Amino acid sequence: MSKLQKALLPWIADLEPYAWEESSEDLKRRYGLQRVIRFDANTMPTVPACYDRFLDLLRQDRQANEYKDFSYVELQALVAGYTAIEPEKVVVCASGDEGLDIIAKAFLLEGDRVVVSKPTYSMFSIQSGINGGKAVNVPLLPETFSLDAEGLIAASRDAKLLFICNPNNPTGTVNPRETIEYVIREADCMVVVDEAYFEFNDRESVQDLIATYDNLIVLRTFSKFAAIAGARVGYLLTNPYLASKLNAIRLPMGISYFSMEIAKMVLAEDMVWVEQNLQMILVERSRMQAAYTDLDLKFWPSRANFILVRFGERASVIAAALKQRGLVVRDYSQKAETAGCLRIGIRSPEENTILLEAVRAMLDQSTGFIS
Repeated sequence: MSKLQKALLPWIADLEPYAWEESSEDLKRRYGLQRVIRFDANTMPTVPACYDRFLDLLRQDRQANEYKDFSYVELQALVAGYTAIEPEKVVVCASGDEGLDIIAKAFLLEGDRVVVSKPTYSMFSIQSGINGGKAVNVPLLPETFSLDAEGLIAASRDAKLLFICNPNNPTGTVNPRETIEYVIREADCMVVVDEAYFEFNDRESVQDLIATYDNLIVLRTFSKFAAIAGARVGYLLTNPYLASKLNAIRLPMGISYFSMEIAKMVLAEDMVWVEQNLQMILVERSRMQAAYTDLDLKFWPSRANFILVRFGERASVIAAALKQRGLVVRDYSQKAETAGCLRIGIRSPEENTILLEAVRAMLDQSTGFIS
């Protein structure tokens, strides 16, 4: 056994990384494309309205050579205002994924069990695995993709963490607040409710339950509603005691100066644009669902900014054909829980129309897929 093999943690040696679709640059080179539209990443179609003002600020401020607000006090206060919660309950982090890492570091030892409900966001299992945790799956109920509340509670008896994604990724489905509160109340471990898409769900949240249950952490991100996925900014909401401990774990300057400034600017100056952009996505979501109905495609009514659509046996072929046209969707068709399904993001009206026209061109209502 080599020195490296002896030193490397065994759960890291066995770790399977998060799987992305190919980059836009690689696709352009491979297929000779001028344009790639990402329907796979659940990102917004444009940068926020403040983007040019942000660039002007950077040119005037010229402080990239310095650490700035390493305690995130200003951004923490703005997040507290946005969420109508006390600042001491906010943990600002470099993306929701860093939030998952902070949580895992706080609670997991080697071999500790982590309860997830597949299909769901794979980083719950991956980030827990990086920190020595072992994922235990309590599947969502078939077809409805609802939580198996009793199964989750039973699995929590010898677990440290339990993850609920609401709205769920990749299904776009939601669970009643009563069900989620029941799990939080009865679970014998910490419960993390990922609300990355809550802005697309009429901002329905369980954050108020933080005052009642000390085992609750709510996770959110700026990547979706704020249209700054590339900046990598997120936050956690929990009780003040736990928030202070999680703040002690996070990197002191995990969020870059640039990311912090644009996140602050979105919250301070761009909320009218944010609301307009959200409404555009909701209108387009309704339009796309109606279009899939017209195409006689099965889909799950979504409360997020994407739709899970079942294409059946032709799903992977359609995904590949779309990719050759520079239209990238997320292929979940080979996974047992989402067999035959593609997850397709909601983007601008123009981009959504391009996607629909391409799908229509590939489908024939009598014979199915046209190669």
